[in-house]
Amino acid sequence: AERRVMVFGDSIAWGWIPQADGFPTTRFPPEVRWPGVLQAELGAGYAVVEITWRMLDRQPAKAAERILRVLSTFSGDPATSPVARSPENGE
Repeated sequence: AERRVMVFGDSIAWGWIPQADGFPTTRFPPEVRWPGVLQAELGAGYAVVEITWRMLDRQPAKAAERILRVLSTFSGDPATSPVARSPENGE
């Protein structure tokens, strides 16, 4: 089964491109943003789900709906959870 990793981040995870005036007009493409780099490194057995602050700031209802939808797919049982486990969790 595919494991899911949720990235809950701020404007850096969103891909904010710094601008001299402090307000970007664009964002980095998915393969450049760190969640995209993480996805490439983890490979096909994982799905990186991005919940980023920029989304929360501009579309809070949509972000909340997505967070609830993603969290509803996560199991509370560590043995069956699709969430990627870390070495600290014994894997």
